[in-house]
Amino acid sequence: MNIIKLIKYYPILLNAYILITMSFYLIGYKFCIEQYFYTLIGQSFIYNAMLIFFSFKFKFCVWHRLLIYNMTFCLLLETLTNFGFKLNNYAYIVVISTILTIFVSIIIFKRHGTFNKEKSDRGIKITHK
Repeated sequence: MNIIKLIKYYPILLNAYILITMSFYLIGYKFCIEQYFYTLIGQSFIYNAMLIFFSFKFKFCVWHRLLIYNMTFCLLLETLTNFGFKLNNYAYIVVISTILTIFVSIIIFKRHGTFNKEKSDRGIKITHK
């Protein structure tokens, strides 16, 4: 059950981390420890794909998936920037998308709760033969 808790809370913590570090970046403060800390909690497209898979498998909520989608979007922007693709206002885009995702997730959480069996696995239809 601990792995399920990790899968459940990791997107929440990582979105908070993204918001905090990018907000500090926007005001001109750069963390020295951030470079080392990111390797411990960092993400990859493969890890995000696994989180989405487990989110459907364990029937997690829509608000949880929104956080994973935002993590993937932020990672995509970071990857494009690292490969030299020029993005104007990269940090602002990340902060705004993260804030919007957090607010929408909170609204969905408050409105629908943490588990809705009928709507939780809408995206995947598995038929057993």
